[in-house]
Amino acid sequence: MNEIIGLSPPTPSTTTQTSPSQKVGTSFNQYLTEMIDETNSKLQVADKAAMDFHTGKVKNLHEVMIAMEEANISTRFVVQVRNKMIEAYQEVLRIQL
Repeated sequence: MNEIIGLSPPTPSTTTQTSPSQKVGTSFNQYLTEMIDETNSKLQVADKAAMDFHTGKVKNLHEVMIAMEEANISTRFVVQVRNKMIEAYQEVLRIQL
């Protein structure tokens, strides 16, 4: 059984720590970079699958269609994330100080 241990205040550290906003920004940046890289690789796989199908190297149309649909879904997701980021930025610009 796990015991519930009381919370104690954080102890000051001598090492430099990043603020929570920097941690979130870095991880979100990394997430976006990974998402874009993954989308790019899916697009390249779909292009290669289509070329292989056209040249006769691949006979299975289903695999080509699956690769193309994965690339399509991934691209649409990246575009929607971009749209939401633009909306959020525009909303911040509308805030009156």
